[in-house]
Amino acid sequence: MAQLSREAGPVVHPACSAAEAGGLDRAADLRSMPEVANVGGAPVKKALFVTGDDVPVRGMAQIASDPEETLAANVRNQIGGAFKASRVSATKLHDILWELLTQKSDPDWVTACRPLMPRRDGRMNLYLGVKVRTARIGPGMAEWPLIVEVCQRNYRQMASANVTLASKYLATLTAKYQLDDRAESWEQFIPADLPKRPPVKPATTYTEAFTGTGATLGGATLTWNELGYTWANASDRGNGTGAGYALLWARAEHDLSTDDMRVQVQHYPHSGSDSYAGVTARHSASVADTGYALICHPSLNDYYGQRYAAGAATDIITSELSGSQPKPS
Repeated sequence: MAQLSREAGPVVHPACSAAEAGGLDRAADLRSMPEVANVGGAPVKKALFVTGDDVPVRGMAQIASDPEETLAANVRNQIGGAFKASRVSATKLHDILWELLTQKSDPDWVTACRPLMPRRDGRMNLYLGVKVRTARIGPGMAEWPLIVEVCQRNYRQMASANVTLASKYLATLTAKYQLDDRAESWEQFIPADLPKRPPVKPATTYTEAFTGTGATLGGATLTWNELGYTWANASDRGNGTGAGYALLWARAEHDLSTDDMRVQVQHYPHSGSDSYAGVTARHSASVADTGYALICHPSLNDYYGQRYAAGAATDIITSELSGSQPKPS
């Protein structure tokens, strides 16, 4: 059963009572940045939630019992109006959500949510409950213009700091979307006012062993920025120390060739029940304790993903991830 949120408040489970929150399964957050911030007031709640059958949730209105259900025109208009979108053309709930997250989205994140972007294999997936819509994205598709616009913005930002990094980004895009080597294939990702530099195949590998014991985190390979509390090398391990419940972040200040990457971390168990560790992505350089984290506590066999906004955590992977530890009996 899909339900539309309509009250003010953060789109997180604590907005509801414990009993109500227990019925929530998946959520699609469709807020713009101004709606997330909402300076002077509570953040606007604007999302689609999936619940079990006949599970009413405070502050929400049921709009469908199945993602493939065809919605009446007045319900479709209600959804489009709630998200400040022009009239949606899709008729089924899953297709309406796809349209809002692609064609009706905003790369600037000002009037709507940002566009849904394809994975590293070029496929775009949209999950709603147990249903999934998937499509390989490429030139000529309705979703393609906004995808290209987002890529152009990324390229501009990279090129302003490092033209080689931007050229490597082009190479990952042509591979991701299975484009050929013709200039018109990769030039579309470069803003019209910037020079047309050809792609460069990316190759960047960083490692950190945190060798020895000392007050400086890391070694001769990487330069680390300690974001809150104290980090140091402790017997060939990176170790963060904080008082009570604390978010301990450390960021390696180095450019990568692409935003598609594989990261491997060796995590050593701690004795404290709240001692979780892992990797972060899109960690904000300007807003403290903001980013995405895949964290774990191996000794408890606990693995999951979270989104942090100024220190406030929201679980974005609600089903337990499988780890290397055997499941407890």
